[in-house]
Amino acid sequence: MFTIDLAYFAVALGGLGALATVLVVIGGVAATCPQTAPAARLGTWVVTTGFVALGLGVVALVGAMLPVLLRSEFQGLYTAVGLIFLALGFGFYVAAAMLRDILATARAAAREQAAAGLEPTTATA
Repeated sequence: MFTIDLAYFAVALGGLGALATVLVVIGGVAATCPQTAPAARLGTWVVTTGFVALGLGVVALVGAMLPVLLRSEFQGLYTAVGLIFLALGFGFYVAAAMLRDILATARAAAREQAAAGLEPTTATA
């Protein structure tokens, strides 16, 4: 049973780490835009840390259900891995949408400042 638990946590935490890395890469690409760089940097770290915190909670909750799920050996492991990736996938979708909204708001603010003839703010996050 310890081997199955270890396999579950390795796969679940590996998936969480991979999705968090993708969020950081997306934010890094968005930070190359001079108009949205400060918002992209701050938004990326806020969204990514929130995603990782919630993801760790889901990994722990499904991990706590492993003894019940593992009454049928590997079928339970497949169920647990399926549940965790379903939950992480939904969380990733929401995190990416939040990051997109942060960047859209920053772009709109930069356009408003440009239309008003103001210099864009260059404060860094």
